[in-house]
Amino acid sequence: RIMRTWRHQAVFGRVEGLYSRTELMRSLAEQKRHGRSLEHHAKSLDASMDESRRLLEEEHAQVKALEAQLEGREREIESLQMALHHCEQDVVRMRAIVDAVGQVQPTVTAHLVSMQKSLGFRQRGLDELAVLRREAAEDDLEEDRIEAAEEWL
Repeated sequence: RIMRTWRHQAVFGRVEGLYSRTELMRSLAEQKRHGRSLEHHAKSLDASMDESRRLLEEEHAQVKALEAQLEGREREIESLQMALHHCEQDVVRMRAIVDAVGQVQPTVTAHLVSMQKSLGFRQRGLDELAVLRREAAEDDLEEDRIEAAEEWL
């Protein structure tokens, strides 16, 4: 072994590159195993990337479907809000009619109130709403009259 090292140093000028054939074969086998494990790891990462892309496309499709559904719901909400507004206006109008009839013919109003249960109309607590809406409408009308008078002057 010593002679081999001395001979190698005499020929090549160094001994760092001196390895036995078995050591080189062992190192080569280790490098091959490491290369195979890296190749396997790269394949699994590639499969993971494909799966991630597929999931991302599914999520994008689901988001688009939900956005379309949301848009439809927004239109539905707008139409329901408009219907609610019309119903509130009808309640105010009907309450104003009942109040007007009550001032002219209080007995008719009392009779209608007594018949309310037999007609199947439930008390829904809309009296206060009708009064508030009517007062708000009257306030808006009064403000419009004041603005018109100020513009006229």
